[in-house]
Amino acid sequence: LFYTHNSYFEDGIVYLVGSGLIRQEGRFPLVMYDVTDDDPEEVARWSPVDADERWADVPLGQRILHDAYVQDGIAYLPYWDAGTFIVDVSDPESPELLDRVGDYTHEELTGIERSESRLESFIPPGNAHYAQVNEDGTLLVVGKEAWSTGSGEGGAGGIDLYDVSDTENAEHLATIDPPEAHDQNRSGYFTTSHNCDIVDGRLYTSWYFGGVKIHDVSDPANPQELAWWREPTETCFWTAQAAAPGEFFIGSSANPPTESDRREPLQGRLFTFPDRAGEQPDPPDLTNSPAELLGTGG
Repeated sequence: LFYTHNSYFEDGIVYLVGSGLIRQEGRFPLVMYDVTDDDPEEVARWSPVDADERWADVPLGQRILHDAYVQDGIAYLPYWDAGTFIVDVSDPESPELLDRVGDYTHEELTGIERSESRLESFIPPGNAHYAQVNEDGTLLVVGKEAWSTGSGEGGAGGIDLYDVSDTENAEHLATIDPPEAHDQNRSGYFTTSHNCDIVDGRLYTSWYFGGVKIHDVSDPANPQELAWWREPTETCFWTAQAAAPGEFFIGSSANPPTESDRREPLQGRLFTFPDRAGEQPDPPDLTNSPAELLGTGG
């Protein structure tokens, strides 16, 4: 029932993404369990449909709950094309919607035909995939996961930054674009955003074959890139996380890029990087073709 991208635990409550409940309920709820003793008990479920029944008119492919992040009694819920919902869960038995941020209006989402839903969920805009706030809960970052199609539609997703100091009146501040690449199809060396971390005014980001980056977001309206490492023929990344802020951060790899590596028993790897500004010596040009990157081109 719970196809977990990330779950979350805070103050004795486990927050789970109820992606597998869609056939039962016609919605993708956040499911909350009290685990303060040895007998876990479900406390509540929440989805956009609970806040406004009109969300049931939006195609299911546009309102998938993909992840959950909770801090100080507030849940940040990336519901794909429907956007990121900010929900007060300080009383887990009675969640309340505070605000929503995203690329589409409700009316635009209900106008998507069922025959178009799968394509629209694959390409930008929308695609809210991961959300997290900084330590004091004033800055929200939302990563979008998106690709191109074989016909050339779409492209990679970036990261949006929002001022959420007023949780009922979020304000978009800036967008960090994904690295450019020769091919943003799922079969290429695509560079869409994946998971990230934000600590001490620094944003640590992963971009699949586009590598990992650090941005200074102390002025979130003007994020500044500090460092970028990428080697698409060697690895791609699912996340970047601050390990010892100011000293080093880590990146976790996704599936290795080559078929021979994928046959190895240990596919996952951790990479460590210095947590400082700098430039990679002789970085690869991601706009080159795969043959050029591999050194087999003419």
